[in-house]
Amino acid sequence: MSQQQQPTETSLKALPYVPQEGASDSPAGADSSLLSSVTLDHLGPIVVGTDGSMQRISNWDKLTPSEQANTMRVISKRNNARLEKLRAEMDTTGEQAAKQEEL
Repeated sequence: MSQQQQPTETSLKALPYVPQEGASDSPAGADSSLLSSVTLDHLGPIVVGTDGSMQRISNWDKLTPSEQANTMRVISKRNNARLEKLRAEMDTTGEQAAKQEEL
């Protein structure tokens, strides 16, 4: 039988500080760079699939700025249409479930 190794105080790692909603002060010694927001614009837009799945364009960084602008325009329009359709389907499904509960 092998014995499980117990964690020691030196091997334990602390989780980073996460401010509570509405809290503006950080704990003493907290790294302010950990508390800033992160942008992922360099990864390109998120593409919404017909089933609601999401993915990114794998070659976004290889597209020229004009190709990126055109792709962004097309994907934005298509994403909005797909999300609208998915929301309508959810509303319809919710209404049908509510009617069945009433019976």
